[in-house]
Amino acid sequence: MHLLGPTIEDDDVRRTLGDLVAAEVLVQRDLEFDFRHELLAEAAYASLTEIDARRGHLAAASFADTASGSDPRRIAEHLERGGDHASAAETYARAAEITLHSGDFEGALACAERAEACGVEGEAKGRVLAVRSAVERWHGDVARAVEIGTRALDLLDPHAATFSEAAADIAAAAGAAGDEAALARIAARLLAGPAEAHAWRIRALASAALSLVRVGQPAEADVLLARAETMRRELVKDHAIADIGLENARAARLTYAGDPMAYLRIMPGVLERASRLGDTRTACLARAHLGYGHAAVGEWADAEATLLEARDEAERLDLPAGRASVLHNLARVREANGRLEDARALQEQALVAALEQRNMRLATAWSPVSCTQSTDRERSREGTRPRSPRSRGGTRAPPARLGRRDPGRNPRGSRRGGRSPRPRA
Repeated sequence: MHLLGPTIEDDDVRRTLGDLVAAEVLVQRDLEFDFRHELLAEAAYASLTEIDARRGHLAAASFADTASGSDPRRIAEHLERGGDHASAAETYARAAEITLHSGDFEGALACAERAEACGVEGEAKGRVLAVRSAVERWHGDVARAVEIGTRALDLLDPHAATFSEAAADIAAAAGAAGDEAALARIAARLLAGPAEAHAWRIRALASAALSLVRVGQPAEADVLLARAETMRRELVKDHAIADIGLENARAARLTYAGDPMAYLRIMPGVLERASRLGDTRTACLARAHLGYGHAAVGEWADAEATLLEARDEAERLDLPAGRASVLHNLARVREANGRLEDARALQEQALVAALEQRNMRLATAWSPVSCTQSTDRERSREGTRPRSPRSRGGTRAPPARLGRRDPGRNPRGSRRGGRSPRPRA
């Protein structure tokens, strides 16, 4: 209507649109009209002056912004082509967040890039950087996720859920990268932050606690867990976002303390909550942790079935980080079952993936499966007595294991009974 002038009547517009539909120039879809052929659309657009084209895009953006179910990416495109770059940058930032939560990493990055091209600033730039950090965490380089995410936190409001959500991602990435200094900084920011209870604030505290457990700092983790538990008691109703984070951290802490059944008790609830939220990425990781739990107590068949399901899900969702961890634990299961060639191939795939992602926690957990044991098992299947390692001119090979720690030692270094090999959560 802006392009047609102030004197045009609604009835005239409806009559003209009806004539164009009858002439097969336009096609009507519910309340919307579209050109029947792309060439007609291009020709009509080319006939507009530059000023009219900009007005048309801004009018389209204004209309779409008031319509339910509108795609913010389309709105941002209209705003950008209409010359309102400030509004376009803000809308692209919102589109990047929505697209990320839908699981479309490439689409989220595309929106983030357009926001930056439009000169995004301030808090919106923090949200764009948080999206970039999350994509790097799930799909690429955990060290870079920490670097980008730290910049995002400097621009975000500590009271906002976006700050806590970003902090949860960064804490997880710092733990995977083995960046204890960055993890300490994030933990300090969270402890010094707002004290009021909020689901995502609890999730961030729990995520940092989980990573601290994994880098061998349980006392520091307990401080964050205590704060998260206090906040959770202040929330009177069910909050799946908070509970998923807390239960993940509890499972890791109990396992570190020597409870091999912790993941088997806790992960089914995490998997159910994540599935109910539609959080497919967290559900995939929960399934992988459940497989780890089966392996930790020697339930090899259940472990393999669960890990294979998690691997397939990680591939379907395009989650390289999750897939690397699953392959690492699946290799342990195959090794325990005597399938050493399979185990060696899987662990090498996991190592390559971990190094590509700079996931030092996973990469340093790796050590080669013994070729000697593989040969001896093959001879045993053939009914041939394995030769002594000394007769081959070498010393006896150590028990095959994939972790850098002695599987008979707990993280503090004291001896305990246990199964070998030991999987890694």
